Amino acid sequence: MIFYITWRAFIRKEGVAFAFDPIIASGPNSAYPHARVTERKLCHKEPVLIDLGINYKGYNSDLTRMFFLDTMPTSFKDIFAIIRDAQHEAFRMIRPAVLARDVDAVVRNYLKKYGLAGKFTHSLGHGVGMEVHEAPGFRSIVMRS
Repeated sequence: MIFYITWRAFIRKEGVAFAFDPIIASGPNSAYPHARVTERKLCHKEPVLIDLGINYKGYNSDLTRMFFLDTMPTSFKDIFAIIRDAQHEAFRMIRPAVLARDVDAVVRNYLKKYGLAGKFTHSLGHGVGMEVHEAPGFRSIVMRS
């Protein structure tokens, strides 16, 4: 809760607003990009997810970060390396004229080699601007509104 209060004070001081309610999740809840607030307490050596965005003069940001309380357990290090390498695959592919869904597919295929594709239940990413979620949407399937 201290983190939230500190950010709220910063945001008020700078005259900006949250683009959405910040998300802070830990342990198993950190696997859910849109986790809800619970009474769960933070524990030693577990992942913590922080997702927040700021609205400044009508434009939004959206930043999600993960970290560990103390050190990352060995069991997470191998998975982290695979995820990092999948991210690098996406970065290598992004350039003009490449479809966002093709970038997403490359990442999902990379994760599939390690048996992790089924654990990737969110889109790879999205644009931001006047809305928090804008085109392009980095997902393998075309979403219809």
